[in-house]
Amino acid sequence: MEESTNTHKAGDVSQRKRWPWALALVVTLCLGLGITYTALGKSAQGASPQSADPPAMAEVAKGTLSGTKRMPGTLDFTEPKELRANAEGTVTWLPQGGDTIGAGEVLYAIDNVGRYLMHGQTPAWRGFTEGMDPGPDIEQLDRALAELGFFYGDPGPYFTWSTMKAIMDWQRATGQKVTGEIELGSVVFLPTDVRVAGIVANLGSVVNPESPVLQLSGQTKEVTVNVKLSDQQLAQVGTEVEVELPAQKKVGGVIRNVGQTQDDPSKKDGAVVIPVTVALNDQEAVSGLQRINVSVDFPSEVRENVLYVPLEALSALSGDQLGVEVMENGQARKVPVKVGLIAGGFAEIEGDGITEGTKVVVPS
Repeated sequence: MEESTNTHKAGDVSQRKRWPWALALVVTLCLGLGITYTALGKSAQGASPQSADPPAMAEVAKGTLSGTKRMPGTLDFTEPKELRANAEGTVTWLPQGGDTIGAGEVLYAIDNVGRYLMHGQTPAWRGFTEGMDPGPDIEQLDRALAELGFFYGDPGPYFTWSTMKAIMDWQRATGQKVTGEIELGSVVFLPTDVRVAGIVANLGSVVNPESPVLQLSGQTKEVTVNVKLSDQQLAQVGTEVEVELPAQKKVGGVIRNVGQTQDDPSKKDGAVVIPVTVALNDQEAVSGLQRINVSVDFPSEVRENVLYVPLEALSALSGDQLGVEVMENGQARKVPVKVGLIAGGFAEIEGDGITEGTKVVVPS
């Protein structure tokens, strides 16, 4: 038998809320048992006592019961963003949806001029040319060109000869016009490689700097959940959760971000929710899955060092009183119990003479 460090998880329902359901289940079980025992009694007439099958048994366990609160969520790729043209002209090339675009590769083309992805945290707000004012964007460009194998030296905030040479080498290697300058919009800085989540513009479309062209996302997947305000205490950064995927497949996750309150997009009654982002522990578990609905179990009530039995071991004694059948010297004795947390198919119990290891009847 497992020690008190064991944890059982299930849907989180408080004792007050679960009593009617648990009692109804137990009553149903008891009625079913009555019919079963009556049938067995009639069929066993004239047979020897040894021919009756012994009742199924279970031992009272001691440990931790953990309740959970299940909420709907959405599995999708991380960091969705819209990419705008940042230039004027005609769209002459677009990638395919689902493509992965890495540093140094073309995102799209306007007027037959490719717009390249480079790694960097700061969006470009100006072009790059000799004599420009110093700034962190120049250092970022130096680092990006170094990553691609074109810049040598120490990256810095000044547009130097090393910067110009690296630009020229990059332009020559990619078949661009060699100018030593980069026009605004020719390079798009993003922190990582990206996935094309959707195509917004059409080939031949005439765009301006504000025109959306692509929908991008990260390459990993995460789950978002809109948590009700009444459950906000469950949404804490660092909390471990469990995500149920299609076909009852499960994967663990950790809450990595809790957003600000916002209107519930699924309702029109002014309800407010808190967007929560869950990072998944195993990306392989969701490989091949696109945007889908999932269920997320948040840990809620936890009861440590408690006695518990399988839920099926409970029976209705009288009125709203529940109990268990304790086996002593081959005889069953009904013992009233107080029921606490019900979780994962187990019920916390307290009763006279009920201790860890006590054997109870579990109707089959």
